[in-house]
Amino acid sequence: MTEWILLGVLAVLVLSIVAVVIGRHAKLRNVFTTTAASLCDPDSWHVTFYVRTFVVKGKIEGYPMGFTTSGDVKGSALAHAYLLLEHPIKENFRFYQQSDPSCVPPAIRTQIEAIQEVPGFYALILTSRETPLLAKLLSRPIGLGYRPGLLLCTIEKASFDPDSLRQRFALLVELALHGA
Repeated sequence: MTEWILLGVLAVLVLSIVAVVIGRHAKLRNVFTTTAASLCDPDSWHVTFYVRTFVVKGKIEGYPMGFTTSGDVKGSALAHAYLLLEHPIKENFRFYQQSDPSCVPPAIRTQIEAIQEVPGFYALILTSRETPLLAKLLSRPIGLGYRPGLLLCTIEKASFDPDSLRQRFALLVELALHGA
């Protein structure tokens, strides 16, 4: 009789955990879907679940983009956010929060300095077509793909504000168009 009670308790516990996981998954999917619908061009986006997070892929004003965040996406603690512009890049380039802007080529220094002012800015990673496969795998979160492009990395309280993301994306487009 005791075994049946323990099995019943275990079954209730497992069902509770499954319900919580499904509920969290549905809530996060809704947050990412709402963000994608208000950020991307109509009928150009989709949201996909990868391992522990969702990835938005679509277009903003015709430019291919990707967005994801990991960590606490509820906004109460710091989270990593990644915004990608898929665009041809001349050469690989990395710029970090503490990097010296005077080392940046003069043609793109103004754009880099503007990106450096983004709240929570951590890194800007440009990957060209010639980037070795292993470097591509290590420089991008799962789900964002490995085409050439500009990846803006931030660490801040999770923000799904479409206007803020659109402004950040515009900075990446401006950098790409100035010869990155």
